[in-house]
Amino acid sequence: MAHSQNVKTDWDEDLRAQQLSLIENPERWDMERMKNDMQPTPFGNPGFMQFGAFPVPDYALWGEDSFKGLGFASTAIQPLLWKGKKVIYSSFWVNDNRFYHSKNGKDRAFFTIITVTDTVDTVHYSTARVQILSRNHPDYLGQGYFKTKNQQIDFLGFTTPEGQEFAVVNMRLFHLQHGQVILIAPQKDGSLRSLQIKMPEIQSDQVDRIIQKELLTREEVVTFFTQPSVIK
Repeated sequence: MAHSQNVKTDWDEDLRAQQLSLIENPERWDMERMKNDMQPTPFGNPGFMQFGAFPVPDYALWGEDSFKGLGFASTAIQPLLWKGKKVIYSSFWVNDNRFYHSKNGKDRAFFTIITVTDTVDTVHYSTARVQILSRNHPDYLGQGYFKTKNQQIDFLGFTTPEGQEFAVVNMRLFHLQHGQVILIAPQKDGSLRSLQIKMPEIQSDQVDRIIQKELLTREEVVTFFTQPSVIK
């Protein structure tokens, strides 16, 4: 591949082919990053899927401005008390870089999941866990889980520079271009219900406010979560 200063600024099929080639080229691997990934963490597995330490190409091969960071918001520690329910949520965002451009010029939340639980672990805080990774750079992937008394809600969402964005929640597939906010209502009988909502672009510093002040005040959302069949 060409030196970073010659890398194309627009993502295309040629760059995807180069990325796939780099993944399998040991001469381009960032072995120091892989060694760091192999170190144990005090948090255990932060998602439902075990994290594997794969060798990955050096991020700088795509240019110094090709990765500007990722982030997440989560109520993993303290659920939100709302209408007699314990609401928990997680949201993943990517900061603007040469392959990702938001309308606000800062960052964009590409996947947000909201649910309710009937149990809270105040000792080990295991009611919810969340993780977002850049190891597939320039594709980005986040995962996590929420626990209720009787089941676990596993979720995964990803975004690519081609604009492909999907999420999987307990094996249900969501096309996020049709709505980047997914609501899951666990039912007392053990089944699940989902509601997909399309929102204007959400910035990282807007996530909490939009969920609490806009989404949870919508009539359709209130009805969705307060049905008698939903756990509480």
